[in-house]
Amino acid sequence: MKTIKRTIIILLAVLIAGYLVNLVLQKRYYQTISQETLIGIIRCAKSTDKNYDYYLFYLPARPNGRSGGPATKGEQPSFRFVKLKGDEWFFEGEIIKWKGLLNLLGFKTVQRPVRIYDSAGTSYLLEAGPQKIVFGIEKILPVIDTSFTSIVKQRFMPKIKIGIYATNSGYLVRRVR
Repeated sequence: MKTIKRTIIILLAVLIAGYLVNLVLQKRYYQTISQETLIGIIRCAKSTDKNYDYYLFYLPARPNGRSGGPATKGEQPSFRFVKLKGDEWFFEGEIIKWKGLLNLLGFKTVQRPVRIYDSAGTSYLLEAGPQKIVFGIEKILPVIDTSFTSIVKQRFMPKIKIGIYATNSGYLVRRVR
């Protein structure tokens, strides 16, 4: 009788421990796939130049458009001033989506802003250097689920601060207060 009680208690302890581990892993996975990383802030203003409709001011969250949070001490973000035509602008970049296990382990989405452009075709490159190494090794590493281009568009809204965020599924824009 003692061995049956002991076996049941051990079995219940193992089941409860397994359930708690499962809860922690699910929480970690949810946090990883729902994470939003600020890429930069955009503000618009009416143009004083008759050849353009709007000015767009882009300030990356990190220098040279690198992701990973605010600039560290001594780093100065590379501010961009863009002249655009039309009534909307587009932000384009590349994103790498990791396979499920790496998401579970907390690997963050890798992204690279590429350009800002308008509906008239005026385009400004955001990253002039070579692409990040992870984009070049997609065929070699079996841990990359996919890489894709993400584009968000937004109407020009003068005097409103717009944040550009990278998520596991692409870019999104949201008003920043």
